[in-house]
Amino acid sequence: HSLLQSPVPEPCFRGRSARENTALVREIARGNDFFLHISGRPGAVVIVRAPSGKATAPEALQDAALLAAHYSGGEAGGVYEVDYTQVKYVRPIKGETGRFSMAKRRSLRVRLERDRLSAILRRALHHEPAG
Repeated sequence: HSLLQSPVPEPCFRGRSARENTALVREIARGNDFFLHISGRPGAVVIVRAPSGKATAPEALQDAALLAAHYSGGEAGGVYEVDYTQVKYVRPIKGETGRFSMAKRRSLRVRLERDRLSAILRRALHHEPAG
């Protein structure tokens, strides 16, 4: 998995495969963190760390939705639906690595604007796992 630093204070984590997506949900994410995934197709999971005792900034969710669309094969200029919910409402589907069911699902509609995405990615600090 990769840690991505958003322009807003909340860190984001991204899975790069079905196995990493499952590991993010089971091992790294906390119940109040937010889980984001492009709607209706396979792709990256993005987790936004919920700040202690504060609400998650809407900008953090918007940035994470752009990242989820981008890392799921979205193209610049395209409009994508990204589903999100708190991790406590996400359950891995048994026998299907990297697949999840989501309760209390909400959606964000995002346009992959090249300039905004570039700004987010420029600020991102990628920490690749060892090994």
